Amino acid sequence: MPSPQRYILPFERTGPEIFPIALEKALSILGGTVGGSNQIILLTPVKDNLQHIQPGESISRTDLKALHKGETIKIGPTVTLRHATLRTIGLSAKDAVVIVYFVNDKELEKLDGLSALTGLIVVPDPIAQVQDWQTRWTVQVHGQSASAPVKLIPDPITEKALVSLTSIV
Repeated sequence: MPSPQRYILPFERTGPEIFPIALEKALSILGGTVGGSNQIILLTPVKDNLQHIQPGESISRTDLKALHKGETIKIGPTVTLRHATLRTIGLSAKDAVVIVYFVNDKELEKLDGLSALTGLIVVPDPIAQVQDWQTRWTVQVHGQSASAPVKLIPDPITEKALVSLTSIV
């Protein structure tokens, strides 16, 4: 199972310019998948956090209210957008791209443990709450070039031994 694409938008507030960028990134991730889901999930810790998201011109306030009521809305001809909370997401994120608002490092680790995520786009608030997750997973920061993954095992002999051992199991 491939690892999800991870992005972070380094903004310290949730202005109207942020959600369109996150949505555009989610659509580009979905556009690169073959035969997968066409589902984007807007995730907040609790349902009432939706009131603090400014969607800009990407979706209307009416659509945001529909998401709050638990409805799914269409983004383009084939892609849907729905809302979930940390409690309700469960296994429903399979093959989906998740746009995450207002979470901390511990909550991101839980989300990263969901199986078959296609992408994870994080809008932190404030950014300091997700620094550990960002470092651990070598997350791509929006507007910057991708950095090389951090080498977890510095000794090449130990690394080769572990690779050999895991291929046997």
